[in-house]
Amino acid sequence: MAELAAARAVALGDKCADKADTCAAERVPMSRLAEWRERGLPGGGNLLVVVDQFEELFRYRGLAAREEVDALVALLLASRRQRDVPVYVVLTVRSDFLGECAQFEGLAEAVTEAIYLCPRLGREQIAAAVEGPARVFGGTVEPGLVARLIDDMGTDPDQLPLMQHALMRLWELARARAPNAPQLRLDDYNAEGGIKVSLSRHADEILAGVTRDMPERGDIARRLFCLLTEGEGESAVRRLAEVAEVVEVMGRPLDEIAAIADPFRAPGRSLLMAAPDRLLAPDTFLSHESLIRQWQKLRDWVRAEAASASQYREIRDRAVRWDAGSAAFLDDIDLDFALAWREREHPTAAWAERYGGDFALTMRFLDESRERRDRLAREAAEMRAAAARRLAERLAEGQLYQLRFLTEKAREALRDEDWQTAELVALAALPASMSAPDRPVWVPAVSVLTDARSPERQRMLLQGHTDGVMSAEFSPDGTRVLTVSSDNTARLWDAATGASIAVLQGHTPLVRSAVFSPDGARVVTASGDNRGCGMRRRAPRSPCCGDTRAPFGAPRSARTGRGS
Repeated sequence: MAELAAARAVALGDKCADKADTCAAERVPMSRLAEWRERGLPGGGNLLVVVDQFEELFRYRGLAAREEVDALVALLLASRRQRDVPVYVVLTVRSDFLGECAQFEGLAEAVTEAIYLCPRLGREQIAAAVEGPARVFGGTVEPGLVARLIDDMGTDPDQLPLMQHALMRLWELARARAPNAPQLRLDDYNAEGGIKVSLSRHADEILAGVTRDMPERGDIARRLFCLLTEGEGESAVRRLAEVAEVVEVMGRPLDEIAAIADPFRAPGRSLLMAAPDRLLAPDTFLSHESLIRQWQKLRDWVRAEAASASQYREIRDRAVRWDAGSAAFLDDIDLDFALAWREREHPTAAWAERYGGDFALTMRFLDESRERRDRLAREAAEMRAAAARRLAERLAEGQLYQLRFLTEKAREALRDEDWQTAELVALAALPASMSAPDRPVWVPAVSVLTDARSPERQRMLLQGHTDGVMSAEFSPDGTRVLTVSSDNTARLWDAATGASIAVLQGHTPLVRSAVFSPDGARVVTASGDNRGCGMRRRAPRSPCCGDTRAPFGAPRSARTGRGS
């Protein structure tokens, strides 16, 4: 509106040219027509108002500038209807946006009365559009390039801006190669990737230069271009935004934003609308061209932005219901996703206004959801710790009872002079960790173990066999011990002292068994050598078979066919 008012003021030659913003602030269209009727047009001429890319107003109307857009359309329609001042209005609009004219009262009818559908450019017209400008500036175009451009144009609605950008890139290369006789070449066109790829590759090169030394600028660029884009995919259009709004939404200082924006609006690039010779200030409007929709990285950014906005709306809707008492806090996976989104996107209140507002409420909802989950987690941890302590106490009580029970059983074995049992049970009664606080528990067990292992209660060792002992038994009166070994011998021992009394030798294979006679006076052995041997007690000087007071004498042998 400001630029239209300024242009009108210049055409009329009035003082309003120095204060276009003030004129643009007016909201009553007929007051301007009254001005024109009173002043007339300079030189008695006509006023032609051309509004190019009128379809951008439909998206712009969806923003906070609805009143300004409505005022502009009302002014244009009123200018067309009146007959006192020769004002002519021309709107250029893409045919796929004609249906949107119904948003404004009277606009659809006016367009229908004066519509003119421009046909697509033919091959000759495209060739003239390619070769004519180059010829004016002393350049030429390879015939093969013209044919290739005509074939690549296709039916894309952005075909003309894309061709313009590709030709601009080829002209730069041609001027760098031969300033006095530049020629646009097909091989340069192929190297640039053609109409479809040239813009995307060019924008990638600019972005790479911006982020080469400061990779973090990539995220600033992403947020900047997403802010200047409305919609997604083929329906994406440019969105006008003041730099002041950009600064507020992105939460970045102006110089950082300028460092990103300036390379994209430099001469020969023009991917941002603000003129390169104008200082980037908080009252400057920025907007990317409609052809920026062809930048693949931006398409990816816009798609991710739409997903981020969708997630914010979900959280915001839940927060509104929660505030009204009809929804619960977020928890588990939903809360994790929401917190991860906030940490990743760093949203601001100005950004949230584009996607439903209620930023403060939504952030408070997230914070209280996290605090609630953390509180519940702490309470659950405390309950688990208390349960573990109670279980440990019960186990300790049970272990204490068991240790005391085993200690008492060890004492009983000690009283019964069952030293081996007393030792084993006392060992079982000892805890794994004999710390000072448990001293009353393990000291009694240690005392029993010490008594069981005292020197006077050591087990008697019968030493003399050279191989494993197969069996052992006491004599009927308990004074002697008879052992059988794999060393082919049987031995008789004094049960009180452990001294060897006699050795029965003579068997060649191992001795299988040996037993006392019922009266304990004799011993008989059996072996695998088909012999059984016996020995009896005799007097030291005059052996006698019936004398039970004499020691065992030499073995007596009897052929039996089998040992028994």
